[in-house]
Amino acid sequence: MTALDLAIVGGTIVDPVLGRFEGTVGIADGRIALLAEPGRTVDARRTLDAAGRLVLPGIIDPHVHFGVKAPFEGEVESETRAALLGGVTTAGIYLRQAASYLPDLPHIVETVETRSSIDLFAHATIVTAQHVEEIGRYAREWGITSFKAYLMGDFIENIPDDRLVAAMREVAALGGSGVMAIHAENPELVQTATDAADRSGNSLRDWHLARPDLAEAEAVNRVAFFSRATGARVYIVHLTSADGLESVRAARAAGTDIVAETTTMALTLDEENPVQVLNKRYPPLRAPQDREALWRGLIDGEIDTVGTDNVTSTRAENRADGSIWDAGGGFSALSTHFPALFTESLDRGVPVEQWLRHLTADVAKTYGLYPRKGSLQLSADADVLVVDPVTRRAPDMAASPARGDWSPYDDRELTGWPVAVVRAGELVVDDGRLVSETPAGGHYLRRTPPSSE
Repeated sequence: MTALDLAIVGGTIVDPVLGRFEGTVGIADGRIALLAEPGRTVDARRTLDAAGRLVLPGIIDPHVHFGVKAPFEGEVESETRAALLGGVTTAGIYLRQAASYLPDLPHIVETVETRSSIDLFAHATIVTAQHVEEIGRYAREWGITSFKAYLMGDFIENIPDDRLVAAMREVAALGGSGVMAIHAENPELVQTATDAADRSGNSLRDWHLARPDLAEAEAVNRVAFFSRATGARVYIVHLTSADGLESVRAARAAGTDIVAETTTMALTLDEENPVQVLNKRYPPLRAPQDREALWRGLIDGEIDTVGTDNVTSTRAENRADGSIWDAGGGFSALSTHFPALFTESLDRGVPVEQWLRHLTADVAKTYGLYPRKGSLQLSADADVLVVDPVTRRAPDMAASPARGDWSPYDDRELTGWPVAVVRAGELVVDDGRLVSETPAGGHYLRRTPPSSE
């Protein structure tokens, strides 16, 4: 065997497919080339000592928004550099506009190829009838096989039911690679509750009551029915409530091809958090019992994936000193995604191997990236984390390359920070710091529909 480019030795490997064991990970030509027992001598140009550390596959965040409150190009650069510091090596980015995506996709891909520090794949939001007609072209020409529709009211236009059903039929025609993601909140129920809300209240509980659990549960039921009628796989983004999770269970019992995602925030925070206005979300943080239900669902495998729903925002942009009714929402979430969840699970006594697949292999399988991504199996992309499972520290947003200036975890000491990150075989984080001041190195990931293979 020729010399390895890098050997990671002495660590505890935790992998959603291979299990937990002591050993060496060998990397060559950007791929996993060797898995060896402890103590075996390997020939490598560089060796990384992982003694006392966990060695994991790179984290895949399925739910990221760039360009919402600042230019897309700049956030691709800043937020993906921050992502590496938290161990996120791949992410799915949501595109949303009323015009056709076709004229803009060359620029989007070029931006990813020249400015992203992690690999990115795209989901296209379906807004217009033209978008529905172009679904096949997005898949064939640009490798976009996942799409999104909004049921939420407020500032984002809801997709009419007839257009949603038409889109789901087109997604079903893509075969197993097609995914229809849904922001699931019944718009009429949200509007009625918002109109009836007591605006003198200024708490996350008030915001929760204005976007009730029932709205999420009903929307899940509706899109599950459409899924069975059209044959499309549906993906419920950022599930937040016990009632919504119960609707997912009922949908599966009825034979629905449904995937459920929740977020790190929904698993680590609730409406009783002392930071109120800044933590406004769509859908909202809910009651402590909802958070407990989501954790049970995660451990039991009823929740499939965990994302961030990253919308980078500053305190000023969120109008943090004002009313929750007028506040914005969002924060730079990528760098704390894994450490926040690792810390919460550690405090709960839940080992990482019980949920790691929901941030790695199961995301890759859902979005047609497995086995290239999501595991340390031989020939997989060499996206690897070396994690310190002991040291605790608070996020340092002032030192972060992210555009945002705050985190919901500013007052918490988190553990599970990566001390080293390897992306495509290249050491990009060493001793917890970015190796290079120059961004990029990431790639745009095309997913191939069966009809074009």
